[in-house]
Amino acid sequence: MASIAEHLRNRAWGARALALRLESASLLALDRHAGTDTWQCPAADEFFLTVVDFQHRLLGAADDLRWEALRLEQQAEEQEATDAAAAAVGFVGAR
Repeated sequence: MASIAEHLRNRAWGARALALRLESASLLALDRHAGTDTWQCPAADEFFLTVVDFQHRLLGAADDLRWEALRLEQQAEEQEATDAAAAAVGFVGAR
């Protein structure tokens, strides 16, 4: 059975992996193909602004995931310290 700290670290790894996937999403390159060289009309302008908005949202979500991963790793370290202290005094149920 995995310890709580291992579980937290696995979640942190998953959050970082998802952040990388978001950062490699094809939507992040779409603005290069949606400019005035491609399409000119009010709908094109709206589309371009929508694409840029979603790009910022994706990158913001990736940043949020990395902060969450950091928080999870800090919790894992705290859990390991708690487990070590409990083991030092002989408390068996410190998981």
